[in-house]
Amino acid sequence: MDEVGDLPLAIQVKLLRVLEERRILRVGGRTPVPIDVRFVSATNRDLEAEVQRGTFRQDLYYRLNGLSITIPPLRERRREIIPLALRFAESAASQLGRNPPRLTEEASELLLAYRWPGNVRELKNVIGRAIVLSEDVIRPAALPDFIQKAVAEVAPASVPPPSANEESSPPSQTQSLKGQLALLERQQILEALEKCHGNQTAAAELLGMSRRTLVNRLAEYELPRPRKR
Repeated sequence: MDEVGDLPLAIQVKLLRVLEERRILRVGGRTPVPIDVRFVSATNRDLEAEVQRGTFRQDLYYRLNGLSITIPPLRERRREIIPLALRFAESAASQLGRNPPRLTEEASELLLAYRWPGNVRELKNVIGRAIVLSEDVIRPAALPDFIQKAVAEVAPASVPPPSANEESSPPSQTQSLKGQLALLERQQILEALEKCHGNQTAAAELLGMSRRTLVNRLAEYELPRPRKR
């Protein structure tokens, strides 16, 4: 069951009944039918926060949460971005009967700096588009404008986003960009916590990350865990 966190409350009641009774009533049927199944569900929402807001039933949450596996968003798995991009490039090029093109350093830096709100599916679509627009090399010009615009909006003025005509950035500039992005994320965390009055669950939602990830970031940036005010 995909996006189980988006189920309306009326459907949640029906699903809970199925989980508890292990029976279903077919449309048009008169006699309940016993079932023997396992439920695997997924969601991109913080269900604990949804329970607190009253948009997700607590009893259903406990029923579904027998074993939980948290998959961090792509922006928190930066080391996987380039290997995935190369794999998608190879697959898309193979479908077109072509050899997979390589990524330039500038294009790689853009992919790493972008936050990927659409996660792996978005990356796959972006690379598929780039394959169509490229021959032997994927340059920044083959990437969608919104990626370059988004990176430019978060990049400090002293470290402009790479363009298609620029040569590969030296290691010192790459390290500087990564450091600046880390400082920017740290500041965004502080601002989100301030806006949410120390509520870590609300701050994590505002930042578009899980509460567990926020706690890890607080430790990484040596920030004290705030208390609600």
